[in-house]
Amino acid sequence: MDNRIPLFLFGLAFFLALLRGFLRKGKGIVAILAELCTAAGVLTGLAAGMDLQALGTPLLAVCAAALVSLMLPERGGSAS
Repeated sequence: MDNRIPLFLFGLAFFLALLRGFLRKGKGIVAILAELCTAAGVLTGLAAGMDLQALGTPLLAVCAAALVSLMLPERGGSAS
Protein backbone atom coordinates (compact mmCIF):
# COMPACT_ATOMS: atom_id res chain seq x y z
CA MET A 1 0.00 0.00 0.00
CA ASP A 2 1.01 3.54 -0.57
CA ASN A 3 1.35 5.99 2.32
CA ARG A 4 -0.50 8.66 0.34
CA ILE A 5 -3.86 6.94 0.72
CA PRO A 6 -4.10 7.39 4.52
CA LEU A 7 -2.89 10.97 4.25
CA PHE A 8 -5.53 11.66 1.58
CA LEU A 9 -8.21 10.21 3.88
CA PHE A 10 -6.97 12.33 6.78
CA GLY A 11 -6.96 15.41 4.53
CA LEU A 12 -10.53 14.70 3.48
CA ALA A 13 -11.55 14.22 7.11
CA PHE A 14 -9.82 17.51 8.01
CA PHE A 15 -11.71 19.35 5.26
CA LEU A 16 -15.04 17.80 6.27
CA ALA A 17 -14.45 18.63 9.93
CA LEU A 18 -13.82 22.28 9.03
CA LEU A 19 -16.76 22.34 6.62
CA ARG A 20 -19.10 21.20 9.39
CA GLY A 21 -18.69 24.53 11.15
CA PHE A 22 -19.80 26.54 8.12
CA LEU A 23 -22.88 24.58 7.15
CA ARG A 24 -26.41 25.48 8.18
CA LYS A 25 -27.98 22.12 7.39
CA GLY A 26 -26.49 18.68 7.10
CA LYS A 27 -24.00 19.03 9.92
CA GLY A 28 -24.69 15.52 11.17
CA ILE A 29 -23.96 13.75 7.91
CA VAL A 30 -20.76 15.73 7.39
CA ALA A 31 -19.61 14.86 10.91
CA ILE A 32 -20.28 11.17 10.27
CA LEU A 33 -18.37 11.32 6.98
CA ALA A 34 -15.43 12.97 8.73
CA GLU A 35 -15.43 10.22 11.37
CA LEU A 36 -15.56 7.51 8.71
CA CYS A 37 -12.68 9.08 6.79
CA THR A 38 -10.65 9.33 9.98
CA ALA A 39 -11.27 5.70 10.89
CA ALA A 40 -10.45 4.61 7.34
CA GLY A 41 -7.26 6.67 7.46
CA VAL A 42 -6.13 5.00 10.67
CA LEU A 43 -6.93 1.51 9.40
CA THR A 44 -5.28 2.01 6.00
CA GLY A 45 -2.28 3.59 7.69
CA LEU A 46 -1.88 0.59 9.94
CA ALA A 47 -2.31 -1.73 6.95
CA ALA A 48 0.38 0.24 5.10
CA GLY A 49 2.83 -0.35 7.92
CA MET A 50 2.73 3.09 9.53
CA ASP A 51 3.18 3.12 13.29
CA LEU A 52 0.87 4.89 15.71
CA GLN A 53 3.33 7.71 16.24
CA ALA A 54 3.24 8.57 12.53
CA LEU A 55 -0.55 8.44 12.53
CA GLY A 56 -0.80 10.70 15.58
CA THR A 57 0.00 13.96 13.79
CA PRO A 58 -2.73 13.78 11.11
CA LEU A 59 -5.17 12.44 13.68
CA LEU A 60 -4.42 15.41 15.93
CA ALA A 61 -4.97 17.79 12.99
CA VAL A 62 -8.42 16.30 12.33
CA CYS A 63 -9.31 16.61 16.02
CA ALA A 64 -8.17 20.24 16.05
CA ALA A 65 -10.31 21.00 12.98
CA ALA A 66 -13.32 19.41 14.65
CA LEU A 67 -12.78 21.49 17.77
CA VAL A 68 -12.42 24.70 15.77
CA SER A 69 -15.70 23.99 14.00
CA LEU A 70 -17.37 23.49 17.39
CA MET A 71 -16.10 26.85 18.65
CA LEU A 72 -17.67 28.83 15.79
CA PRO A 73 -20.80 30.72 16.86
CA GLU A 74 -24.18 29.47 15.73
CA ARG A 75 -25.75 31.42 12.89
CA GLY A 76 -29.04 33.15 13.34
CA GLY A 77 -28.63 33.70 17.06
CA SER A 78 -26.73 36.09 19.22
CA ALA A 79 -23.24 35.13 20.34
CA SER A 80 -22.94 35.63 24.05
